[in-house]
Amino acid sequence: MYENLKNTIQRIKKIIKNAIDFKLQEMGFFKKEFIPVMNKNMVNKKLFEMLKEMFSENYESQREKYIENYTFNYVNKIIALKMLNEKSILKGYNDFIELRKYIPELFDEIYEIELNENDFYQIINEIEKVKDWHKEDILGWAYQYYNIDEERPKLFKQSQFYTPEWVVEYLVDQTLTRYYCELYDDAKIAEKYKIKYKKSNISKKLEDIKILDPTCGSGHFLIKVYDRLKEFYEKHGYSREIYIKNIIEKNIYGMDIDERSIEIAKIILKIKALIDGYKGELNFNLVSTNFEMVKLEDIEDKDMKKVYKNVKKELEGYEELGSLIILSKKSKEMILNLQKRNIIPLFEEKTRLERYYVKKLKNFFKILIMNYDIVISNPPYTDSHDYTPHLRKHIREKYFDYRKNLYACFIKRNYEFLIEDGLLGMITPQTFMFISSYEELRKFIIKNMHIENLVHFGLGGVFDDALVDTAMYVLRKSKNVKKKGIYIGLNDVPYENKKYELKKIVEKLYKNKQTEKVFEEDQNEFKKIPRVPFVYWINDDVKRIFEYDKLIKFADVRQGIATGDNKRFLRYHWQVPKEEISFNHKKDNKKWVPYVKGGPYNKWFGNLWWVIAFDEENYNVLKKMGNHLPNKQYYFKPGITYSMTTSKGPTFRLLPENFLFDCKGSSIFTENEDFKYSLLGFLNSKLAFYLYKFIAGSVDLEVGDLKQIPIATRLTKNSKKRELLIDIVKLILIIKKQNIDTSPLEFHYKGSPLHQIIEGDFEERLQHIIVSKDLLDTYMLMLEALVEKIIFQIYGLKKKTINDIYNSEGIPAGWMNINSFEELPPLKEFLKKEYLKEFSINESKIKEIENEIYRFLSYIKQRYNNISINDFYDVYYKKGRSEYDNAIERVSLKKNINPLSVFNAVKKNIILKNNYRVKEIIFFAVNEEYLNGKGNYIKIRKGLERIGVTEKYIKKYLKVSLEKYLETKFPKTQMNYYKKTVPFF
Repeated sequence: MYENLKNTIQRIKKIIKNAIDFKLQEMGFFKKEFIPVMNKNMVNKKLFEMLKEMFSENYESQREKYIENYTFNYVNKIIALKMLNEKSILKGYNDFIELRKYIPELFDEIYEIELNENDFYQIINEIEKVKDWHKEDILGWAYQYYNIDEERPKLFKQSQFYTPEWVVEYLVDQTLTRYYCELYDDAKIAEKYKIKYKKSNISKKLEDIKILDPTCGSGHFLIKVYDRLKEFYEKHGYSREIYIKNIIEKNIYGMDIDERSIEIAKIILKIKALIDGYKGELNFNLVSTNFEMVKLEDIEDKDMKKVYKNVKKELEGYEELGSLIILSKKSKEMILNLQKRNIIPLFEEKTRLERYYVKKLKNFFKILIMNYDIVISNPPYTDSHDYTPHLRKHIREKYFDYRKNLYACFIKRNYEFLIEDGLLGMITPQTFMFISSYEELRKFIIKNMHIENLVHFGLGGVFDDALVDTAMYVLRKSKNVKKKGIYIGLNDVPYENKKYELKKIVEKLYKNKQTEKVFEEDQNEFKKIPRVPFVYWINDDVKRIFEYDKLIKFADVRQGIATGDNKRFLRYHWQVPKEEISFNHKKDNKKWVPYVKGGPYNKWFGNLWWVIAFDEENYNVLKKMGNHLPNKQYYFKPGITYSMTTSKGPTFRLLPENFLFDCKGSSIFTENEDFKYSLLGFLNSKLAFYLYKFIAGSVDLEVGDLKQIPIATRLTKNSKKRELLIDIVKLILIIKKQNIDTSPLEFHYKGSPLHQIIEGDFEERLQHIIVSKDLLDTYMLMLEALVEKIIFQIYGLKKKTINDIYNSEGIPAGWMNINSFEELPPLKEFLKKEYLKEFSINESKIKEIENEIYRFLSYIKQRYNNISINDFYDVYYKKGRSEYDNAIERVSLKKNINPLSVFNAVKKNIILKNNYRVKEIIFFAVNEEYLNGKGNYIKIRKGLERIGVTEKYIKKYLKVSLEKYLETKFPKTQMNYYKKTVPFF
């Protein structure tokens, strides 16, 4: 943030630590030994005795703690000295005596050991390397850098994100400045800070406006609050002495669990007051919860003892909870009555320590029982995983519905702090807007507050040292606001531009100018969507979709098995003898049963790799383990299964009969066979992927989420369009199933490509295998394009909505621009009859669907330019990372051109040499013969020769002899292909 500040603070810190450590040793307070010797040239007797008393117990830890506190105190003094010097309030660097007159809060007699002159001037030299000491928030930044190497509890560290000034300014102006304009109808201030407001009927004096930062840290928000209040007071003619005292003692309130940060905040505000010419005493309403509660038996006042006894239980965990402590109405009334009777101070203070704690407790109670016009906060972003055991206990008791993260608890608590119609401004992670764990928080906000405005930053662009997905927002404590809220979407703006983009948008909003990044939304509209996500950007067309009946009305969505010990019960099917795998368990009762378990991104069909031990013995064990075999009535039934988590989102596949399903491959069951296919088409569509983001409670698409997906009526009822959709989906399944039956990972494996096509020249067969798969993949992509079109028609979506969906989810390959209309070879000639029969697809239906493809292509934009394989070489001949290898799709999406054009460009010019697909095809052939021959080289060689894979071709394409290949490359390739396992033979 500030040039050289981070390094300077760290170097100063090191100098002071070493210097005070040396001073202590000179007095006999060695690192390990305690041999104190009074030296009147270094300390006075009173300080020496205090040190001896302090170090008398737990010597090493107390000594270390003293060095840390002394260093912190000295850093604050030297920075304050420099800042006042920059403002010409103090003239010299070494005038601590004069500094004490201005900021006595900095001076504590226990830290009055002077450093050597040498050390002092080293520090001064370091200070000079920073040129920004005139800026008021630099002390806060210095504190953040001071803490970089500190071993502090995680909760403290996560409280130290320094809020940038432009964010602070936005939140202060959208809360305090707006509130002021509403009260005083001040159009000039509104114009200056670009504030849109509506005049309030409330009348209130400036000194009665109360502003709280419940996690104030070193006071970043309070500094800006001070500046704005100063401006307002001056405009209303208050004298300097009065308004500064009002701001500090009547307007500003703050709390934090970190005592050091509170001290920083006090110093900064005191310096601001000094700069503004105020020289009197000030009583700050800033308190840290880093203090000890007094013991009940030490309280002598009977009334107070009674109050404290009632309140004490509610204060449990205050050290970590801080302002999250909520006092009951009864406790608040009891404390208020005591305050009215002036019984606080509460105790017969016997010692200096007790007096110190009593003052803290008084301020703590004072802040807790008040209500505020404005609450502004950047709370700690502490996930529940990082809670201490004590904090977890208290959060569960006090904030159960908001327990996922501390910031969520603070939203709820800050609401409690507000007066009616008060304003809350916060910056937090964006997770509360969408994730299921925050559903109750969203419902609470919608029910009890009005979202005035929300800035959605997304990733980065706010905090210098932390990449956090953030949002900042202003909420009004009111149930009666009828206007729409303003939502500003900056999540797709580069992080370095977010600040400047927001400034431009604020100016446009003030002038009533429209911008595409601003959305106006009635927050009650969010309730139409399952889990109530704050999806402010969706249009009425999409909202209408959520009025359809949900999937749960038409199908059963069921969670699968969690074994509790996968290593014990699960195997890949190639790891066990094929004869031990059951394909009709009710009849054969074999040990291993086919099992689906999610897996990588893969649409339509596949990922059928697993088996589960399900004989009587294992069945009886499984009933008592994991999730105890739920939903048994759906075992072995056909349906739709899916991968709930992949980097690209969920994918849905056909679940064959006689399979069991895992909790990560939960499944959908419907009695209507036609609906199963139309539903599968919809679930794999771009529209569905778009909707999942609104419905999913997390990165996983859970069973509960899937039940809420809206199903258009026309997806369930018979019509020509639905019938066409069903046939297209079946044809996709046929192609996909055929294209993967050459993989030994699949249950329906038919043999390697070279074993399935035996006739003809070896290299011609390679060409045919590659071109045939490319052709089928091209057809599959065009069929998926038709699915998209039909789904959009069934859901009645407008062109703008379709564009929004594609902007979010990407354009499918089949919708890309086309280069030429050269037709593909007839599909029927490349499909296996057994698959056509399985899915009841005849030649006339195939022809009808082909016509639909060309009818669709006639509406696709054309770009007439010469395309050759050379344009695609780098993509086409480099295998992608997807489980299912579709070279045509890779090229199409990378080069933004239709699959039809891609296929026609590559089909006549397939290069076999150094082609990864050729190597893979030969591997499949060698692997099959390896398994058939049980690893015997002679049998493998003869088996390969029978299908035309001779030594000549192996050397040509694999660069080694068969024998060498089997010894070196093949074992590793086979192990990787079989997912780090060894296939059974």
